[in-house]
Amino acid sequence: MTLSGTLAGKTALITGASSGIGQSIAQRFLAEGMNVVLFGRNKQNLQQVAQEHDGRACIVVGDVTAAADRQRLVQSAVDQFGHIDVFVPAAGVLTFAGVEQVTEQVLLHHLNTNFISIVELTNLVVPHIPRGGSVVFISTSITSGGFPGLAAYSASKGALEAYMRTAAVELAAKDIIVNAVAPGPTKTPIWTQALPPEILQQVAATIGPRLLTREFGDPEAVADAVMALAFNPSIRGQRIVTDAGYGIN
Repeated sequence: MTLSGTLAGKTALITGASSGIGQSIAQRFLAEGMNVVLFGRNKQNLQQVAQEHDGRACIVVGDVTAAADRQRLVQSAVDQFGHIDVFVPAAGVLTFAGVEQVTEQVLLHHLNTNFISIVELTNLVVPHIPRGGSVVFISTSITSGGFPGLAAYSASKGALEAYMRTAAVELAAKDIIVNAVAPGPTKTPIWTQALPPEILQQVAATIGPRLLTREFGDPEAVADAVMALAFNPSIRGQRIVTDAGYGIN
């Protein structure tokens, strides 16, 4: 789906834009002619995404779990573009830990990035979203099942999905569209960085046969789903799964 020519002047704020899914979403929105505020920790990667889009890409380097950085991000977006039509908090962390290894530290590590910081940032962004704007959260397909080693990660995303549904109901009064995309296994650094190579190979061998495509998904497919949700007022409070059939096979 392409909307080129219809989105000029609209602004998206994307966190986690320096790699993986967040980067693909930012690239897709820029390709559609939108202004994009890119937030992440890797300045060089952000610059690479923004370099071909002078004037339409605003880079903010920071940590989504830091309150001062969140405030600076929103202020930068408003100063540069005046408003935020689409908010996609795509920054996230994933650490493998078995159920008996999920300590308070492990749990808070996931909750702080994957849930609490997103709620706090949403509070700052919503006042700057005009009617007809949207919020698209990034969850995970495994919240509807179980995946060994991902109890803390799944719990943090499950909390986000519950929050999303209530936000969709409450923000409807402001005509703000709220949904979530739930990717399955995707070719992003969050997997390769979280797993030793030999474990990643074992996981791929286990997951691969259940994927109807027989391979991990591309982050560009997630970006397509985000784009489809961002401007569709008929879809609200929904969790759209992009897992190549993993959940049904």
